[in-house]
Amino acid sequence: MSDETNNNMPQYLFYLLLLITFTACQNQPQPTAPVAPETNTTVQVAPAPQPAPAPSNNGSMTNMDPRDLEIPEVDQSILLQPAQLAGQITQAVNSMYPNWVLLENGTYIVFDDQGNIPDMATKALDLLEKYRPKNEEDSYWMYSISNLTNIDGWSVYGNGYGIYTYVYPSEMLKDNPSMPDIAAFAKAKRRLDEDTPKVVYTHTAESGLKTYTN
Repeated sequence: MSDETNNNMPQYLFYLLLLITFTACQNQPQPTAPVAPETNTTVQVAPAPQPAPAPSNNGSMTNMDPRDLEIPEVDQSILLQPAQLAGQITQAVNSMYPNWVLLENGTYIVFDDQGNIPDMATKALDLLEKYRPKNEEDSYWMYSISNLTNIDGWSVYGNGYGIYTYVYPSEMLKDNPSMPDIAAFAKAKRRLDEDTPKVVYTHTAESGLKTYTN
């Protein structure tokens, strides 16, 4: 073997070792990504929301706790007459809910569907009696007050699905009543309708507004 071959042998071995090392590194197994452990989690499905009372035609709403309300006396001589009440409530009730019954002092009951109610007036009186407070604790229920924008006054939702009481500003003796004042006055008006219930108008999709006679 020549001297030139002997001199090149270390360099040849160096490159051979380098190639073997590079190949070995390329073939190393890659680490496996960690797998999250399986769990027994059950997804809870929220119950379907219950239908809300028929909303007023427009305006913001205020909810309040009435337990500390002082219920005022009502001067019935300055309350709106039934025909005036009917005109106001026709505009206050959302047109999506055309079936409703109006009582003499401003309480009105809105029905989602008249189809299964052959006599709305009788049904309205039954509901009013059903939700009429029977003791002091019964009289503690939340109020939602709609500040109507298309007409003057307030629509006050109280105890009992779809039962409202309309309050017109001139019926109250305060010029700038607070929300608690309005709620208390509505409760007093509703009490009048509970004590001497008298249906004065009915309204349906088929017949519109009609004076009720029994």
